[in-house]
Amino acid sequence: MLDFSRSPAPPLAHSLLLCTLLLAPLLASASTPCGGDPLLTLTVTAGEAVVAKDRQLIVRVHDDGCVVLHRPVFYRDAGDYQLRLEPAQWQALRQQIDALGGFDAAKTHADVRTRQAQRRKDGAAATMAIVDADRFALVWRIGSKQERADWYGLHDEAEQFPQIEALGRLSRTVAALQALALRAEAEKIAGAQP
Repeated sequence: MLDFSRSPAPPLAHSLLLCTLLLAPLLASASTPCGGDPLLTLTVTAGEAVVAKDRQLIVRVHDDGCVVLHRPVFYRDAGDYQLRLEPAQWQALRQQIDALGGFDAAKTHADVRTRQAQRRKDGAAATMAIVDADRFALVWRIGSKQERADWYGLHDEAEQFPQIEALGRLSRTVAALQALALRAEAEKIAGAQP
């Protein structure tokens, strides 16, 4: 217990000190990242043309709708942030994640290669080559099962092959997660380095 009876400080200073002591744990917890394992993690690694050591955008979404973000140094507001999704936003994102259930990366990659080969065979215009593409790695849980998808140039290939539905679903989910990283209401995590 603090004894202010012998302190020469005026009563206002006592009140401020007491408020600081009482509110410090609450303020610290507001700037602390989410707890527990994330439900999903998106890591976007910029292509080799980006010279910075910190080339990764990372978005971690937790079961309770808490989101932890890492914006790389070439972003305007680089650093670590967090935000909390509104229930409706969280539900919409959960539906996108659930729609990825059973995503078969090997089959989807094979579908892309098959369609590229068919285009060449048909003499269609050259398939766009994606040089120095960003790498997208998405890891998510559905129940107790963990899924993973890795893709270079994801959005470009999804645009090239809209008939591959699984690729489109993956691209839309990743785009929704990337949009979270740009949200203005994200709060910088105290003490985090960019």
